[in-house]
Amino acid sequence: MRNVKTKGILPIFIALIVVGALGLSAAGYEGVTYYQSKKLVEAGDKLMNDGLYAEALAKYEMAGNKFKPGKSKIDSKISNARELLTQDDTYKQGTASYNKQEWQKCLDYFKLVTDKYPQYKAAQVRYSECQKKLADAQTAAASSTAQPSPTPTSTPSTTRKRSTSSPSASSSSSSGESTTSSNNNSSSSSSSSNEVASSSPSSQTQTRPVLYLPYSGTSPDRLSPMGETVFHPKPQNPTGHHGIDFIWLDTPGNVGIIASMDGVVTAINANTSHAGAWDVLTRSGTYGVDYTEMGSIRSGLKVGDSVKVGDSVGYAYHDANNVDQPNYKMIHWQFGNQSEDPANHPGVTTCLCPLSYFASSALSAINTLWANSDWSGTEVNGEPVDLKANSPYICSGSYAQ
Repeated sequence: MRNVKTKGILPIFIALIVVGALGLSAAGYEGVTYYQSKKLVEAGDKLMNDGLYAEALAKYEMAGNKFKPGKSKIDSKISNARELLTQDDTYKQGTASYNKQEWQKCLDYFKLVTDKYPQYKAAQVRYSECQKKLADAQTAAASSTAQPSPTPTSTPSTTRKRSTSSPSASSSSSSGESTTSSNNNSSSSSSSSNEVASSSPSSQTQTRPVLYLPYSGTSPDRLSPMGETVFHPKPQNPTGHHGIDFIWLDTPGNVGIIASMDGVVTAINANTSHAGAWDVLTRSGTYGVDYTEMGSIRSGLKVGDSVKVGDSVGYAYHDANNVDQPNYKMIHWQFGNQSEDPANHPGVTTCLCPLSYFASSALSAINTLWANSDWSGTEVNGEPVDLKANSPYICSGSYAQ
């Protein structure tokens, strides 16, 4: 009986030894692959810091294949490397287009660079440069093909007199609401090459300004047009919406606001309608551009400073109470005539439809933005409203021609 029991136990004992050996072997293999995977991830992290995204991506993918149990943790690194690799390629394509003086391609590439890319600020600067270069090239091309005027004498078709609003006739709105109801409504509107406007008792000739886009980097998702009365109903707002709102619905990080016209800063004020927002008012002769409802002002900017097209003015605004859309941002932008008494009445007092003043590249971007602006599902006080039916054009209502 004793021998029988021994024979029965021996096979079980041997099986346990075999299973244990296999377990130790597997554990040892898993330990080796984990160590190898960890080293590959560390190498990938270093390559990412050096901006070598393609090489980093290869290391991360190898690490994921080496140690399958940890692949889910590596997937986020793989995704990030792929995104930055795409951004890097886009930035390099934009730089190549800039060097070749292919300004439209330059714009198309740099506008795709997001603030996640380490060279985002440089991309914003280059985007602004390409925007101005393209407009200058188009202006030069148009001038070279233009027919010379038969006589140097100004006629009603080339020069017209515009009087600015007096302080008593201007709106009492703190943001400079317009009292003028006739404005240009499309890019085909005929306009003079020079305006005769008076900022003093004696008239002087001022060159008609050229406007550019007031933002850099990521394009807005939609705009709110001039003259709409959905969010700015009459009679509280006699002319409706007196500027253009540029709106980003889901753009993380800061959105840069840049000067859209050369000018001098005449005032920097806390916005009276939106807590934590700021207004920057600029002037060029009898014209002005107001950048209002901004989240913050460029560090060091002060009254009296000159700003050139493309210079940073500040950053778009996000209402801290808007928790449902944490990345929502906007700016209210308006252009028009300044008062004759800027010391006491800074900012635009007579808003103008800006479409005929925009450089062609900027106008094209603005028209495309409006065409793609989706305002479906808009509600006011719980009732659905159709904003585009209310204001079918960028300059509608009081600002339509």
